[in-house]
Amino acid sequence: MGGSGYKVNYYQTENDSIKNHAFEVAEKGAVYNKAEYTWNKDTLNLRLFNENGKSEMYKGFGWGETSSLKTD
Repeated sequence: MGGSGYKVNYYQTENDSIKNHAFEVAEKGAVYNKAEYTWNKDTLNLRLFNENGKSEMYKGFGWGETSSLKTD
């Protein structure tokens, strides 16, 4: 990934196998030092925090060969 950013890899069970999914978070000047996550069915809810406590919520979706990302 060029420049600054974060790559998130996650794995989930699909049709009796484990599949890898990934997405990239790239925001100009964004520096995060903490993350927390939860699962909601097949959605990864990821919140990133910087040193000032500011956070951003991302939702990662994946199935088969497809991965996508949206912000909340």
